[in-house]
Amino acid sequence: MQAGHLTFAFLLLASIAARAETLVGTVVGVADGDTVTVLDADHQQHKIRVGGVDAPEKAQPYGQRSKQSMSALVFGKEVDVQWDKRDRYRRIVGKVMVAPPDCPTCPKTLDAGLAQITTGLAWWYEK
Repeated sequence: MQAGHLTFAFLLLASIAARAETLVGTVVGVADGDTVTVLDADHQQHKIRVGGVDAPEKAQPYGQRSKQSMSALVFGKEVDVQWDKRDRYRRIVGKVMVAPPDCPTCPKTLDAGLAQITTGLAWWYEK
């Protein structure tokens, strides 16, 4: 019976992974500490809501600091956005991966949302 459970789990994970997409592009705008705009290779702009993260709005305490931090992490840099859904405003919701600031030629291994949480300029958001 365990083999059946393992097969089911594998198929479930494979179907989830199959639905996920990756958007590659350059960050051309930072709205706040959890929302960026990415320009893809076809010159289309995509609004990205960083998944699992919430940050203060620009007018709230630390809102500008959160935006500055996100800008330092991703603005003008190529990112990979791993996503599988859109929010009610039709923004892509996903994980924004970028090369570490101290190694711009390295692979994109830095999760920008997690970096915002780690620095205390955003918090984990389950929805």
